[in-house]
Amino acid sequence: MKPIVTRLAVAVSFALALPIAASAQADTGMKKDAGAMKDGAMGMKHDAMAMAMAKGTFEGADGHLTSGSYEVVAIDGKHVLKTSADLSVDPRAPDVYVVLSNGPKVGKEKAVWLGKLTSHMGAQTFAIPADVKLEGTNTVVLWCRKYGATIGVAAFDPTALMHDRMDKDAMKPKDGR
Repeated sequence: MKPIVTRLAVAVSFALALPIAASAQADTGMKKDAGAMKDGAMGMKHDAMAMAMAKGTFEGADGHLTSGSYEVVAIDGKHVLKTSADLSVDPRAPDVYVVLSNGPKVGKEKAVWLGKLTSHMGAQTFAIPADVKLEGTNTVVLWCRKYGATIGVAAFDPTALMHDRMDKDAMKPKDGR
């Protein structure tokens, strides 16, 4: 009878130890996963995890070939427009600027100039100034300043950016600091 009791005691001890060991391993594994996400491992840069507030796909305009896309994200509390790595703009255009506009042509009103493309291809980043009014803008225009020509366009909806700005303003103290 003694060997049966011993075997039973060993079996019960083993059965109770398995869930405890599994729980400890799961806890350790989760800590490793959390650390990897925090440190930007797993193949993603920290800003790549930002949620796009606006995005669109470029189309050529006025006989110019343009392709690629953009997205607007918040990085370190600032809004930026990032073009995709596959952006391709007609190389015949000598000085192409990224402009937020109220249509496919860039006029004097409702134009927010973000900056000049540094290359006709590839990913580029442009800051969207916090003090500009985005109401009425609905298009990202790739504009050739030299010839006054639209090279490419993409739809733009600033609603999420404006809401984000209002949320930040609401969090500021009333005394202006």
